[in-house]
Amino acid sequence: MSLIVENLAAQFGASAAFVETILGKRNLIELAAETHDIDAFMQRTGDQWKYISYALGTNQRAKLSLDRMYAIDTPNQVGRALDIGCGYGGFMRVFLDRGFHAYGVEIDSDLAALARLNLSGTDPERSEVYVGDIFSGELSLGTFDLITINDVIEHLPNPIGAFNTLASMLNPGGMLGIYAPNG
Repeated sequence: MSLIVENLAAQFGASAAFVETILGKRNLIELAAETHDIDAFMQRTGDQWKYISYALGTNQRAKLSLDRMYAIDTPNQVGRALDIGCGYGGFMRVFLDRGFHAYGVEIDSDLAALARLNLSGTDPERSEVYVGDIFSGELSLGTFDLITINDVIEHLPNPIGAFNTLASMLNPGGMLGIYAPNG
């Protein structure tokens, strides 16, 4: 493993396997191996750095979002948490850090695979990533103490129906965090 991969993993709080995969998707493994300074690496990646930093920053963005949510209120208990549209798995990783069993649902199997990589190095008994559409009825996952849905609700044909589904999946005293773009 290169020094750049190690440093990026530490800087972004991600697994080395996740970092290597993100860099590999942009054909940057060789560049990472021959570069020993993150600033030089960032300069040499040019416009690709936006994608890399966005993908690797998923855990940090999730932590900030949950910190904001927890500033308002906290779930009654730390048990099961679900992220709908889990993408790179950032919220799932933060759920695990906070003591939850983490579940994620993602309709894109490639993103689900990246989420699993992001969770590498964590207890596999405490997390699961599902590929599918939670709102179609094809997945039945039970109830949760915390549910997050990030940048998903605006893509759904029936958001009110989705809210009803989400409400039925919350345990008493559970929390629902909905994040949507503004504009």
